[in-house]
Amino acid sequence: MDILKTAKNSYIKILGAGPGNIDYFTFKLIKEVKSADIIVGDKRILELIKFITDAQLIYLRSDKNFYNDIENIKNLSGNVVVLSTGDPMIAGLGKFFDNSEINPGISSVQLCASILHKPLNESAIISVRYGNNYDKILAAINSGFRVFILPNPYLDLKENIRKILLLGLDPNKNAAICNNLGLPNEVIVKGKIGELMQHDINGLNIIFIEP
Repeated sequence: MDILKTAKNSYIKILGAGPGNIDYFTFKLIKEVKSADIIVGDKRILELIKFITDAQLIYLRSDKNFYNDIENIKNLSGNVVVLSTGDPMIAGLGKFFDNSEINPGISSVQLCASILHKPLNESAIISVRYGNNYDKILAAINSGFRVFILPNPYLDLKENIRKILLLGLDPNKNAAICNNLGLPNEVIVKGKIGELMQHDINGLNIIFIEP
């Protein structure tokens, strides 16, 4: 049996940075950011923290260079902090850093659950961001779980819902769209999942469906 030790001595620390609003920064994040030599993250998050650190800021690209950037981060020296939007272990960057210290953050899924008053312990969180896992949605719902879906960002809301309905999901299931959570332009729309297709809601979405 393998005995895992907490990686407190790692130079690379992965921290959840919340949904993109400083109100959701943890004290741990602020402390680590202030003492870091290098901070890596997406541009939106780095713009928020650049006023409280003297560290070198490195933008993590989201295009075809993403995986190369991840490997390059692992070779950085010094006190390196990687900021993962939301929580590193909810469709975040944590999975790419097996031997690093990982600290949680507040994710958009958690915010969505709180706004809708839906317990996460009775739910499934499913990411279809890379075009897979759609089949798991219907399986979870048929098993009695509420589902929080992180949709494919390369498809609009209508197309994401269409792909879900093609699985055979009842269009009369109660559902909600949580959009741009924690941001000034936050929008929450509730209704039947089939009806929500008519809404043109752009930005960062969470799709919620009742069983």
